[in-house]
Amino acid sequence: MPTTATMMPTTAAMWTLNRAVRRGQLTDAGRKTEAEAIRDTLPRNHDGKWGFRIYRVNYDSDKDFARFVELLTAHANLALDEDDSGDEIRHLLSWDIQDSEAELSGASIDQVRDMFNQWIDSIRGNRGSTRYARCIYADAESINSVLTGDQPGERMLQSILHPTAFVKIIDGQWELGVEQWGPEDFDDREQMRKHNEGNEGYDPVEGCRKYEVGGMKVAACMVVTRAYQTMMDSSWHAYYVRPPAIQST
Repeated sequence: MPTTATMMPTTAAMWTLNRAVRRGQLTDAGRKTEAEAIRDTLPRNHDGKWGFRIYRVNYDSDKDFARFVELLTAHANLALDEDDSGDEIRHLLSWDIQDSEAELSGASIDQVRDMFNQWIDSIRGNRGSTRYARCIYADAESINSVLTGDQPGERMLQSILHPTAFVKIIDGQWELGVEQWGPEDFDDREQMRKHNEGNEGYDPVEGCRKYEVGGMKVAACMVVTRAYQTMMDSSWHAYYVRPPAIQST
């Protein structure tokens, strides 16, 4: 029987797997690449484009924010380079940047979620499309991580196993509401009381102690195309990891 050590994938094997994933070869049982899957959803979108809407809430440096967008685009282009159909959708990628300082400076995640949903309603966006279900929250923490963390094309395996550059993605469909449980669901009445008050025993994130907090951190190298494609058709829950963990698969 093989030992644990021999069962662990080698760095070379991990790299091969990573390239296969980034090329989209494992999407939809091998029938579509990630780019093809995204391409086929474009008719759902009001402008025929794809990509996350970015809400800039930090205004410390215009130069840093411009570099943040530049690096996200570089990460995206690398992913598209690795996809056999990447060139079919590259020119249709749009970050749709929202950067009204008067309206957005210091805005909370909840406030941005409200703005995002108002925009979706105004254009009658199809919430089955990632473009109208999730958006990027560009605060100081995420901007700085992209500027100082893993750079496009550098240490790719390391940036997946231990990512240091990330963006914050908001789930537009999340609501703070608390599900109510009864004695038949809990043996411990104190635990039942806590859950009914929204305390599921997790450290607070933006004051929320539930497992789902309405947003997550995603490694910058995975935002496009992996995260965008995986989140289509309400697959948020399958992809979700609770902050401060960073989703990098």
